[in-house]
Amino acid sequence: MKISIDTLPLWDAFRETGDCPHCRLQERMEAQFIDTYLGESVMEPDVRVEVNAKGFCPRHYALLFQQKTSKLGLALMTHTHLKETISALERDTDALTKQLDAADTPVKRAAGARSLDASLKELSESAARRALSCAVCERVELHMARYFETAYSMWEHDSDFRRLFEQTPGFCLPHWGKQLEACKGVLGGKKKQEFIRLMVDMEKKALSELEKDLEWFTRKFDYRNTDKPWGNSKDALPRAINVLEGKIVGNE
Repeated sequence: MKISIDTLPLWDAFRETGDCPHCRLQERMEAQFIDTYLGESVMEPDVRVEVNAKGFCPRHYALLFQQKTSKLGLALMTHTHLKETISALERDTDALTKQLDAADTPVKRAAGARSLDASLKELSESAARRALSCAVCERVELHMARYFETAYSMWEHDSDFRRLFEQTPGFCLPHWGKQLEACKGVLGGKKKQEFIRLMVDMEKKALSELEKDLEWFTRKFDYRNTDKPWGNSKDALPRAINVLEGKIVGNE
């Protein structure tokens, strides 16, 4: 068993049972980054430049707002991000206004209609990208990519971790795909093929069992099944949602 500062989070996540281990790992990482952005780093120039440009996605904005710490740090970051957004919007809409001004006759309006529609589409897409861009998401994705690669390497070279990995009941679909992709480009021969087969078999089994649990959950609403045992189906609905989308609801 080889444990280091780089592998300890993986050991901890895979030792727990229940949800996708990568979801647990991602939750903890997100919590750390949320604390970082609301802490002293809010005054660091490089952090402010990053947040000014990227802002936060709806989910992470909500998590930041829900923290019990002072709202001052979040307000400061949001203020400068808002100013950056206003500047970008002014640049985009100035170009749009020029197009409108140029179309001052019926002939010019007809000629410029297609160009104007293209500009409107581009402006709409730009606004959507800005709303969804996120400093936390980018940091999490960068770190998670490394953890996927590390997990594959540990599975390949550490027999203790391999046993732990293979006891995992399954992954959420987004993380299953990322973990499977982590062996892409790795010259592993039979090991690589073994890993791919393992991941496919694990997920098929997990999804099949989940489907049965969810079906029984729905059938328990039939009065004829009222007195029959729930089995593993009581939390089948949140488990199914979390497997399909990554952990987004609690299992209560």
